[in-house]
Amino acid sequence: MPTTTALAIPYPPPTGVAPDVPYHLQQLAEKVESILKGRTWAPTKTGWDLLTSAAQSIPTATATSPTWDTEATDTDGFHTGTAQTVTIPAGLGGVYCMGLAVTATATLTGRCFLDLALGGSNYRLPFPAGDDRAALSITVTLPDNTTVVPTVLHTSGAARNLSARFQGWRIAQ
Repeated sequence: MPTTTALAIPYPPPTGVAPDVPYHLQQLAEKVESILKGRTWAPTKTGWDLLTSAAQSIPTATATSPTWDTEATDTDGFHTGTAQTVTIPAGLGGVYCMGLAVTATATLTGRCFLDLALGGSNYRLPFPAGDDRAALSITVTLPDNTTVVPTVLHTSGAARNLSARFQGWRIAQ
């Protein structure tokens, strides 16, 4: 069976070193460490990445939560079906980085904002008329069983079609 050169362990060990298991384990650990140094990969993530599969009609002058009908990621049951909210599961409270982004199919006019309501607090981003895209990002500590409600509002005088994405990732306990 061929061996990978990077993991080859010298045998017999150098002169004066007993051919025992600990020596070989140490050599293997040093080889693995040298291979992994400088490599990067994403750690296991805990959280959600939700999208609207198509543009949804958002009425004018009504704060509306998009219906999240596509789960790109939901590691621990944060979201259920086509619910408009996310709930932090028991045992997964911690610091979360969340982002809500929308893109309108037509320019929005009037008063516009994105909002994340959670645990009695609102995090709101007003954006100017004339924009057709907006994104709100926050980092906040969320206890277990906190429900997060993302909403969008515009006063363009008529309903507008919007596509949206809502992500949240636990970055600390």
